[in-house]
Amino acid sequence: MYDVIEISAKLAKPLSDESFALELLNTHLTNEGKSGFYCEDNEKNDPPDIVLTWEHGERWGVEVTRTYQQVTQVGTQKTVSSEEVSACFQKFADELEEKFRPIRRRDYTLVFEGPGPFNSWKFSGTLKQWKKKTEDLIRNHIESDACDVLRFCGGVLRPREPGTRWCVMIGGSATELASATTAMIWRSLEDKVEGLIRWKGEFEQRWLLLLNCYPLAENTTELQGTLRRLGREITGAHRLDGIFWSGYPDRTLTQIPLAK
Repeated sequence: MYDVIEISAKLAKPLSDESFALELLNTHLTNEGKSGFYCEDNEKNDPPDIVLTWEHGERWGVEVTRTYQQVTQVGTQKTVSSEEVSACFQKFADELEEKFRPIRRRDYTLVFEGPGPFNSWKFSGTLKQWKKKTEDLIRNHIESDACDVLRFCGGVLRPREPGTRWCVMIGGSATELASATTAMIWRSLEDKVEGLIRWKGEFEQRWLLLLNCYPLAENTTELQGTLRRLGREITGAHRLDGIFWSGYPDRTLTQIPLAK
């Protein structure tokens, strides 16, 4: 499945992750029949991002973070989030749109087969070399006003009807689902566990709220097992009491206590 990056309408300003998570947490606790609690955004004194106070005075800290699939950075062996790789492709696509605007006589859809392991494209050169070769191929195709689909290492360019539209699409990785999900959660847990020492204030319980941004990670039963296993394997994770998991596209929270 592909995400269309092109946005043609003005969108309302979205909620911050913390405000969005606050609403999710309030809804979850209410639906669970909880009462006598108060959730507040801890923006002025974070971390943690949210403070949950119960009527008897007990305070929970809740840190919010997004989870992204971990992939190989384009042209390197470094592991980064899929968001970072997508941003790299999007920037390149925007540069191409600007350069080729004077010579385009058709609508075009540019598809990048990422984010994913760059080496799977069987391109041995650097990112700079790949971009140069790709740009030359696309330029020649557009200048000749060719109507056939151009397939290049890492993607395709699809000519359409006469026009000026430039649509960019970025595909998903073919990484095996279970290992991709584990790597994603590992990175999120490891990053946030390291940050526990910076929390301000005393809390009876410490929770992590994960906003999942990997559509394929949707099996909650398997996720619970993965989270509990990683909670035992990651140094310092024992200081977390549990995880609030927000799926995708269903954002309803699942509360997952971590075994001590």
